[in-house]
Amino acid sequence: MSNPRVWKYAGSFVVIVLMLVLAAGSSDNGASTSGGGGSGSGSASAPTKIEAWVMTQQFVEDSLKSPGSAEYGGLFSDYQDPEQIVTSLGDGTFRVRAWVDAQNSFGAKIRTHFVCELKYVGNDRWQLISLDFLN
Repeated sequence: MSNPRVWKYAGSFVVIVLMLVLAAGSSDNGASTSGGGGSGSGSASAPTKIEAWVMTQQFVEDSLKSPGSAEYGGLFSDYQDPEQIVTSLGDGTFRVRAWVDAQNSFGAKIRTHFVCELKYVGNDRWQLISLDFLN
């Protein structure tokens, strides 16, 4: 706990590690995620709830006044489980109901709930359908 910045990014680090583990585990199915040479819609595998959660965080931070102050909870407190907060709507579309703690224009950190809908469009690209802040 000597450096609070380390703890701030610990949750993101864990999500990235989980994504890498899942990607390594799914490489046995013969599908390639490298984007080369295949004939298809550009995606070798279906997007996951974890990927949708990570992209949602990026879309949310793009809308904040102080994106560097954004916190989404951590492993040891206020953890937001992608399996519970992300709903697959089919066809690569997801709905995320979650919250972010971030500084407002006065510098006060506040919790804001949001609903985000996004769609995986292939080749590691996502499209924001809607982002509604509820507070």
